[in-house]
Amino acid sequence: MKDGAAKADVNVYVGGVMKDGDWELQRDMVKELPGKKADAVILAPADSSNMTASAKTLREQKLPVFLVDTALSSNDYDAAFLTDNLEAGAEVCQQMVEQMKASGVKESEEATVLVHVSTLASTTISDRLNSIMANWGKFASASWKIEHDYIINYGDEAGAFKLVTEKIKNTHNVKGIIACNNGSTNATVEAVMAAGRKDIVVTGFDLGKKTLLGLEDKNYSIAVAVQNQYKMGYEAVMAAAAAAKDGSKPAQKLVNTGIRMADKNNYKK
Repeated sequence: MKDGAAKADVNVYVGGVMKDGDWELQRDMVKELPGKKADAVILAPADSSNMTASAKTLREQKLPVFLVDTALSSNDYDAAFLTDNLEAGAEVCQQMVEQMKASGVKESEEATVLVHVSTLASTTISDRLNSIMANWGKFASASWKIEHDYIINYGDEAGAFKLVTEKIKNTHNVKGIIACNNGSTNATVEAVMAAGRKDIVVTGFDLGKKTLLGLEDKNYSIAVAVQNQYKMGYEAVMAAAAAAKDGSKPAQKLVNTGIRMADKNNYKK
């Protein structure tokens, strides 16, 4: 976003909430934007449904709205720069199966895979989750079951560690955990490593600090989908600057910024 601002010669103010899903605070922050003389708004919705009214109000006030990272449940925005989460969910699902095979889990062996999310209110996470569940049977052995009783941490990362720890203890034959966002992935990696469960494969999203520690320890099997946050931020600023200047809009309403899979063999690249 800083590079985009420098290129477009505009000022960018960045603010946000401290906890996933805190849409009430985000809504209150958005209400202040017209008074701050904003010319365009870049929004990473804290809640895909509950932030739709805020986006609609901004558009009614003739402010261009551009999304990054997370979609809205409505069309009240000019363009969105984000990962194709259905595609990404399928790739993370397939990666789990490949990592389990590589770690020695036999296809004839009974195995349980857990799913960890921060919230079900985000379209981003819901798309990933729905894609994972829809594609599991396509990639996995019939003996490998994915758990439908999801771990949901509601944005509490400290609590997430405890939830994963307890779920591992109380679930038979856990061989994998799929985490659907950064906080969930961090907490999952931390819990698996704290338990010393080198037999549990972790796949997830984003390259957080605790996930990075897991990748650096070659004894664990971890792979994550790394999103192109740089492209999201840069292109959103450029689009917002153009819209503020002359009302122009990107040719595409939804811009897929892509992912790449990172594991212990390539994460430094």
